[in-house]
Amino acid sequence: NIYLIAKYSLRAVDCTAKRNMAVLTLCFIFLLHIYISVSESFAYDPSTDKEPLLSCGSRLVRSMQTSRIVGGSQVRVGEIPWMVSIQKKKGKKRIYFCGGSVLTERWIVTAAHCLVDYNLKTLIVMAGEQNVNFNEGFEQLRNVRKVVKHPFYTVEGSLNDIALLELEHPLRMGYKYRVGSICLPDQGQSFTGSCTVAGWGQTAEEENQNHGDLNAVSVPIVKDPSCNDLLPQQSQQYFICAGYPQGGKDSCQGDSGGPLFCPDPMNNAIMTLAGVVSWGVGCARPNLPGIYTRVSKYSDWIKEVIPNYSPYYKNSAPRRTTYLTLMTISISFVLVLSRNMH
Repeated sequence: NIYLIAKYSLRAVDCTAKRNMAVLTLCFIFLLHIYISVSESFAYDPSTDKEPLLSCGSRLVRSMQTSRIVGGSQVRVGEIPWMVSIQKKKGKKRIYFCGGSVLTERWIVTAAHCLVDYNLKTLIVMAGEQNVNFNEGFEQLRNVRKVVKHPFYTVEGSLNDIALLELEHPLRMGYKYRVGSICLPDQGQSFTGSCTVAGWGQTAEEENQNHGDLNAVSVPIVKDPSCNDLLPQQSQQYFICAGYPQGGKDSCQGDSGGPLFCPDPMNNAIMTLAGVVSWGVGCARPNLPGIYTRVSKYSDWIKEVIPNYSPYYKNSAPRRTTYLTLMTISISFVLVLSRNMH
């Protein structure tokens, strides 16, 4: 029996009463009410600390090892969970134009040159996205509250080519949502070896349109003269070069603002934001590596802009199991009751 409170008195309702559709319906509504109430009690609340924490730089699905960006491979939702697309609204359409990376539930980092000419009212960020042309169920659209370009950004030379976007509403993050944050490097930290660049840009220099699917490719950090030859000596401190001497793999047009991320030297499973796609000469040409804003030069500035920055975020994964369990119990209960009526 289920006891219902009605007009300050308790009365029992026999949910197994045969041939009583009204009672069965009442029981179902009551169970559904319990399900909704419990589900809402587990709703994501950034103001509480009850959820387990995840570290920045953690992939939320197992990385695919197959081996298009130029010369790269397609990735799945959650494989690069900090990746966001920056778009502008035009009527009922959304137009992708740059990439970005999640730093916290409210802050995105991208390239300043993406925002030389923008309208805050039409600027949006899309997280949890794999294809910019189709919705697949994990997308979270957020309007932008504020744009903070580096105060010393210069269009000429692209010096200090970095900007932050504050979202109007926080992102929902964790395994369930396939959205997470990327780790910031320490101020002045340097990187070596193989790193990864991702984006929705062109997959070949001669293409005239961006690619719909998110792609990624591994590229080595370049520290030889082929990088220095591209940069005036006074600007080398602002940039990182990455690419192969023979070319063939690189970021390209449309990838601007996206991440170049490298494994943490102490934990290869954790990824750190080494660079932001800035510029290059063509795409994937021999001896012409891609040029990335050196994020470690701006880590202190970023932490000054973002209040209470933390490399950890709340994970909402356990609630998905709770939802499914509650719904399964409710449906099973009703099916049993229905059979008892016949």
